[in-house]
Amino acid sequence: MTASHRVLLVSGDLMATSRLAAAARDAGIEMHVAVRLAEPAAGPAFDAVVLDLQTAGGDVAGKVTAARSLAAASGVVVAFGPHVWKDKLEAALAAGVDAAVSRGEVMSDLPGVLTRLGFPGKEA
Repeated sequence: MTASHRVLLVSGDLMATSRLAAAARDAGIEMHVAVRLAEPAAGPAFDAVVLDLQTAGGDVAGKVTAARSLAAASGVVVAFGPHVWKDKLEAALAAGVDAAVSRGEVMSDLPGVLTRLGFPGKEA
């Protein structure tokens, strides 16, 4: 993935953000981190928005709408949370995310999750 592909990670979990930022850096992804959806600075839309449902709190549909508004027209939105939060993961899908995956899946292979959704692949 090239640095021209921008990803926004929305999470208040310091351990998750540092681990995912390192994985993104290793994959050549330009990762931006925000604790809340309102924080990102003005600029081009993101190629992907990755939303931590534990940070998102109550209104899943509202958070998904806000995340979608930060993504480029062809951008993807991924929600993640504990695998036992089936109702919130399903609510995120119903609200329009491209994928709702377990926290473990995102933590172990964020670049792979994004690639499966059509995010630009790593260049040879």
